[in-house]
Amino acid sequence: MVRIDVRKRFSKFMEDPELVKPMGRVLDRAGRAVEREYKQQVPVDRGDLRSNVQMKKEGNLERVITTRAISSSGGDYAIWVHEGTKERKGSADGGRKSGRVRSSGFYGFGSRLEMAKVFANLNKKGKLKGVTPNKFADRTKKNTEPQVLQILNDGVDKIIHK
Repeated sequence: MVRIDVRKRFSKFMEDPELVKPMGRVLDRAGRAVEREYKQQVPVDRGDLRSNVQMKKEGNLERVITTRAISSSGGDYAIWVHEGTKERKGSADGGRKSGRVRSSGFYGFGSRLEMAKVFANLNKKGKLKGVTPNKFADRTKKNTEPQVLQILNDGVDKIIHK
């Protein structure tokens, strides 16, 4: 998730209703720039993460760019991709660390209990490595920070010097 929040820096815009709307347009422009980069940084397997990247308006002077994709087991796997699964023992994935789970089981294994036993065995043998973190949101923030600052500075200059 990347958050663009200018409430502290531009609190005067919140006081004047005539300035809130133009500042919102500036934030939308900055948010779209971040959204484009976010889509480029998100890893693609089936395209679910990339197709679900979106900008949300949270208040007049804040935008949040995030992605969300739900796995077949019901978990939000964007966080699993971003943070990795190597240190997730005992979490919602049952300590399996990683693997594609289908509602009918795991690639031919019958029950979830049987699947959990297989994963536990693989883990004991050191053959289950987990997913390496892919910090796509961090890269997006780093790559777009100069551009966002430029958009905000130019936008504020236009608003002030109207």
